[in-house]
Amino acid sequence: MSQFLNDELCATFRKAISSSPIFNQGEEQKKHYDLICAVMDRLDTCVKYLNNHTTKPTTEEDFIIFVMFGCMMVDAVKKTLKALKIPYKYNNADDPANYQYFKDVCMGYPLNISEADCPTDEKFIEYFRSLVFAHPVETNRANFLKKNNEKHYSPWVIVNSFDPKIPNGVGARIYSDAYEGWENIKDLKFPFSKLQEFLKSRYELIEQATMWAKGQISETEAVWVQRKVNRTLPAIDILKDIADILESRFFDDYSVDDAISCLECKSTVLENETNVAEFRNAIINAIPDICDAVDLLDNETWVGILDDILRAFPKSMHNSSYYQLEKIYTYLQAGNEYAESGNFEWGLKQAELFADEFAKKYVIIKPYEMDIDEIKMLVMVACYFEKKAQGEKK
Repeated sequence: MSQFLNDELCATFRKAISSSPIFNQGEEQKKHYDLICAVMDRLDTCVKYLNNHTTKPTTEEDFIIFVMFGCMMVDAVKKTLKALKIPYKYNNADDPANYQYFKDVCMGYPLNISEADCPTDEKFIEYFRSLVFAHPVETNRANFLKKNNEKHYSPWVIVNSFDPKIPNGVGARIYSDAYEGWENIKDLKFPFSKLQEFLKSRYELIEQATMWAKGQISETEAVWVQRKVNRTLPAIDILKDIADILESRFFDDYSVDDAISCLECKSTVLENETNVAEFRNAIINAIPDICDAVDLLDNETWVGILDDILRAFPKSMHNSSYYQLEKIYTYLQAGNEYAESGNFEWGLKQAELFADEFAKKYVIIKPYEMDIDEIKMLVMVACYFEKKAQGEKK
């Protein structure tokens, strides 16, 4: 079944919004974040349904549902553009682009509206939607109806039209209170493809929202890139400056905080000093490259540099190693809110097992005597040296 709506437009918009934290944390952008998230999900739902129902509906129920999803999609895009203060392309009634799809329908039978009074495509769809959904049974809001306060009632939608002049016709039966007898019963019909083309033209406006998102990112990053890391400071203070910069960019990553902790925490066992010093030097030696990446807004690079040191998990480890590491990093937290449940004690137990089964080759860990920052640092040191040793064996 062929698609008439490009679902990549939705995906591209979502990718742009997801690519930067400014949309849920930036002072201006976050005002629209809930709306944007709702719209993205609605569009996904609507586009999926409409693309799965590209052939003319054969039942009233299917046509009503098609119109419902179509109008929901149009309203979602329109609401988004309005919130983002993006001019709506189809607001100008003097623009011929607003009469592309339904002008001939309005000026033809049964509406017979003059060209001077012809509604725009937007206004026609609003009117037709009120017929389809019957609000609940009538519509008199359309200002282009022939007589003052004329009301149109619609008992059903039309899906089985056999008019050869209107291929694949859809529409609605109309009862008008402006006429008497049989003249008050009319069938408003048009090709199903016109409705599809209209919906496609409005849906594609979501590209303007994507352009807005990309523009917001570019403008914000242009400001961010102006602040450079102060490289004249001592190593720990350089890392603290980096942490401050990342916080101002809404970048939530614990790697820099972990690196600072590893440089600041006390090493209480003399036998660990040589390996701890080498591990710390690895962090310090990496700082220039980290600074370069931070200055260039290259988060992937600096995160990778620190991960190679702080998250240096060897390929080959003992059974239960990953479970032990998970509990050590998860449960051994300052002010652990789950301490009363025994999780903190369980984290210490896993640190003890990890020390006895693996880490003792490189460091001495005393979980019940050491500060948690020192425990975690020594775990990192052991993994760092083991990964290095395994790499040297190749």
